[in-house]
Amino acid sequence: MSSFYPISLNLQDRLCVVVGAGEVAGRKVAGLINAGARVTAIAAEATEELARLARVGTIVWERRAYRAGDLAGARLAIAATDDPEVNREVAREAEAANIPFNAVDDLKLSTFITPAVVARGDLVIAVSTGGRSPSLARKVRERIDRDLSSEYAALLDIAADVRAALFAQGVRPSAERWSEALSDEALELARVGDTVGARARLVKTLVAEPTAAGKVSR
Repeated sequence: MSSFYPISLNLQDRLCVVVGAGEVAGRKVAGLINAGARVTAIAAEATEELARLARVGTIVWERRAYRAGDLAGARLAIAATDDPEVNREVAREAEAANIPFNAVDDLKLSTFITPAVVARGDLVIAVSTGGRSPSLARKVRERIDRDLSSEYAALLDIAADVRAALFAQGVRPSAERWSEALSDEALELARVGDTVGARARLVKTLVAEPTAAGKVSR
């Protein structure tokens, strides 16, 4: 069986079209909004939440059936209707325009699939079964969601600041040095809110001079 290539897309201020406006479409729209996309939903009827988002201007709702040409200018398209023929029509237009396309619950039509996601700030963990069992992906996501504590998001913010500061000085620590720096001790400092201490610990490890034995001196 062919595998999907995991990738994170930059959809900030890019047009994404969702054909359908039911509960499943609503979840897809929510994810696109979180990614900063400009969303257009196309459907004769919509859920109360999608109708509300349209009223406040968060999305555009074309209150009608899909028609050819609706994907013009789109960077991504999703079909979430209960009509297989409509989904196939959207898939054909997306294929002709080289637009990444997902048909909900139709792996053969899709050129991409959406994973189950756990997020802690900008730390995002995606779980996918290659479309073979979305329910199992959700179950694994729920397990990770229980176990992944919020201090990881705090440590990410601290690490990003340290990385930017070191890069500005022309210092680029190796992946191995970063692995050592992002220790349980640094995570604990982030957990208790000691941003200064966590930052200092990261910097100390990242810029330490190696010893003759290959270890870092502190």
